[in-house]
Amino acid sequence: MTHQPLSSLSRDDIASLLEQQQSAYAELQAKGLKLDLTRGKPSAAQLDLSDELLNLPRGFKDSSGTDVRNYGGLSGLTELREMFADLLWVEPEQVVAGGNSSLTMMRDCLIFMLLFGARQ
Repeated sequence: MTHQPLSSLSRDDIASLLEQQQSAYAELQAKGLKLDLTRGKPSAAQLDLSDELLNLPRGFKDSSGTDVRNYGGLSGLTELREMFADLLWVEPEQVVAGGNSSLTMMRDCLIFMLLFGARQ
């Protein structure tokens, strides 16, 4: 099926096309679909797996006194940075524990390694 540019259609053709599209849209609405297009949303069963984590330590401050309910300071939670520094064989000061933009951070790390290499 080929489509003509809208600019080449007459007023009547555009009105007819609009009517067809509104009718098709009304049919979709009548189906009552509930689409959730969010990415990476776990199911209830997956969330249930982590329920017991909510009962872990009751405090909400790290060793430096930072409130951990809000991701810590600019470089992330101290204890988390120390844990990953151990795994990465670097100093904790070289680790950034980011919160809400992990995909961007991963991309930036890969681009940096591509451009400058993994070891300096």
